[in-house]
Amino acid sequence: MACFAVPLGSAIIVHIVRKLKFKENGSLRLLELILGGGAAMLVIDHAWNNELFFSGNLAMDLLLGAAMTLGAVLFWALAVSFGAAKAPEKDILNS
Repeated sequence: MACFAVPLGSAIIVHIVRKLKFKENGSLRLLELILGGGAAMLVIDHAWNNELFFSGNLAMDLLLGAAMTLGAVLFWALAVSFGAAKAPEKDILNS
């Protein structure tokens, strides 16, 4: 149940950091969208399966959320690096 809390919290942190420090950074916007979309899909999955309320081991749920967040960040890093290698002078989201 709590596995969507980690990517959701990460998306909120990335959003705040991006708004305060890196206003025009498209790659951080992409990370924010990936983490937020992943969290939204996890909430939908849990709602679909009637698992929105806590019913298991909190530590394992948070560990699973951390693993999914790590996977999303690795995917983002690959997307940004391939995008930068292909067109280094363009912003990924504004091209």
